[in-house]
Amino acid sequence: MTDSQPITKPIDALIAKTREQIHPFVFPRLESRRTKLPGLKIARTIAITSGKGGVGKTNMVANMAICLAQAGKKVIILDADLGLANIDVVFGIRPKRSILDVINGTERLENILIQAQCGVQIIAGGSGIADLAHL
Repeated sequence: MTDSQPITKPIDALIAKTREQIHPFVFPRLESRRTKLPGLKIARTIAITSGKGGVGKTNMVANMAICLAQAGKKVIILDADLGLANIDVVFGIRPKRSILDVINGTERLENILIQAQCGVQIIAGGSGIADLAHL
């Protein structure tokens, strides 16, 4: 018996016990994420966030979106930086409508989707709109 075996056995037991305890909570949630209709896929969501401005979140999202779209994935960016959104600026787009229109009930979400480069679609946030910043 080596010195590492006594350490791993309690850890393995702890991991097994923890899995057993969380199984009733996690498994039903995973089951609910499975599609009920054959052939349909569930969308994967990736969130990029930081409490600090100017750290490169928007550039990271834009580059990741382009890479995923070029890899054949369907990509929709939701710029949720309400009040200071700028993904549209990075893609060189001037949106006529934004997420504010959906929140106000004047537009449907599918009507504000903007087609950008490489097959990426954008849901623009509002830049400089005080109502969005105060939500």
